[in-house]
Amino acid sequence: MARVVHVAHVCAVALLLSTGAAADEPDDEIIIIEDEDAEPRVPASQVTGALGRLWETWHVGADSDLLGSLQLVEPADGNWRLLGSFWVESSLLPAPNLSVHANGFARLALDATPTGRLVPSADLYEAYAKLTLERAAVNAGRIVVPWVRTQAAAIGDRVSPPDLRRGPPFPDPVRQKQPSWGAWVRTSLGPVGVEGIAMAQYEPSEGSLAAANQGGVRVARYQTALVRSPARAGGLLVEDDTSALRGDYEFARTGTLAARASRRLGGVDLGGSVVWGFDETPRLHLRPDVARALVAEVAALLPGEELPLACAAPDLACVGGSGTLDYQRQTSFSVDASWGFGVVIVRAEALVVPKLGGLGGKQALLLDAQGLRSEPVSQYAAVLAAEGGLGDWIDGSVELFDVVWDGVPADAKLWGVELLGDLGAVGGSDTRMVHRVATALSVGGAFAGDRVAWKVRGEAGVLQPDVLVAAELRYRFPALGLYVGGRSELYTGMAGSPGWMRQDASMVGVFVGEGG
Repeated sequence: MARVVHVAHVCAVALLLSTGAAADEPDDEIIIIEDEDAEPRVPASQVTGALGRLWETWHVGADSDLLGSLQLVEPADGNWRLLGSFWVESSLLPAPNLSVHANGFARLALDATPTGRLVPSADLYEAYAKLTLERAAVNAGRIVVPWVRTQAAAIGDRVSPPDLRRGPPFPDPVRQKQPSWGAWVRTSLGPVGVEGIAMAQYEPSEGSLAAANQGGVRVARYQTALVRSPARAGGLLVEDDTSALRGDYEFARTGTLAARASRRLGGVDLGGSVVWGFDETPRLHLRPDVARALVAEVAALLPGEELPLACAAPDLACVGGSGTLDYQRQTSFSVDASWGFGVVIVRAEALVVPKLGGLGGKQALLLDAQGLRSEPVSQYAAVLAAEGGLGDWIDGSVELFDVVWDGVPADAKLWGVELLGDLGAVGGSDTRMVHRVATALSVGGAFAGDRVAWKVRGEAGVLQPDVLVAAELRYRFPALGLYVGGRSELYTGMAGSPGWMRQDASMVGVFVGEGG
């Protein structure tokens, strides 16, 4: 049996009660309809208490892609490559002033070398807690500190070492860096913002001397072009040479300290920083035959008597032994300023890495009649940038910079910076200065309702003519959550120039991915 409710009458009664007119109306009969055969509704269970609050504030995101690429230069060394990448990130907000963040990745690369090569890679990457206090914010754990002032050159970004493992061509500033265990404190002293950083352990990125880095162009880091990629067949540095980079590092004695101060004066933002850490270019400990073997590719370019080579690529049995590379301390100082002019922001930055007393200086990789060696010199750099954009269509930075090595021996060439064809032609004083003047850009944008996105990053030398450029174009399907696109990387230049040394990294590729 069912009982009937006149719902309209109930609504009318409620309305009259709310207006004070219910007392003037006669009572209406209320009949309720009830289906006795229907199953009773059970309220959904709710997670309550502290666990429930944590569940509500836990965020997890993922991104993955699959890239297939073709090498444009020397295809016999592996004309195609497949690279699968997976990223996951998570954040938790257990309290209003406390958050916990973590992210990690896994990659699997398959190279078409003569025998095939499978290269896996995985890393926890960042894992830190952020505590926001009344006058300070503290990040503690496994962190990355991207002190990026200019988008392309980033000459003052010296806290976290660069991450040179193969990854996406256009990583954000955090993904371009190798994380370290430590703490980052930000506070203010009146109008002056202050930051302090202490890293407990220096962990250099494997592949620090490889021409093929992450795929994006890291300008002002030219001496990473020392050798070809160790991931390819016949790479000049084999696993034995870099075994020291993967060893156990002393926890406290390999730390990094850094500080930064900034304030606004009128319409200008001013800042300065100091970093006491490690040079990203390692010092070389090479036997004479190894020093000569590493320059086998350019020996034919050198005038005069050819260097005697005990062995040559790809058969470098004479190259090996742990301790080939190690990293030395340096102290760097940088200042920066930013001015706003409507839609354009002008930025300037200068860097000094002095070879003075115990400050270390910059390791310079040199080529002379004995082969390849390293020696500390002083380094200076300056950059002027103009940033701006037009809506979502285009946004980025165009820059002009100069990197100077002071104290380079007159009878040696600066590897990865100077043209190598005229070794021995310089003279005069015992030492000299070497300039690397170049223009750079880092731009991108989106259109068609953000479904189509594009990015271009690159540089072009002025004194040493070469071009290094990477580009990406992608399209996102609105309903599927997938994106497809293409990537290209081009490194070209005269024989002996940085672009020439990186040519085997030139490629074109297509990819498909999902996520952010």
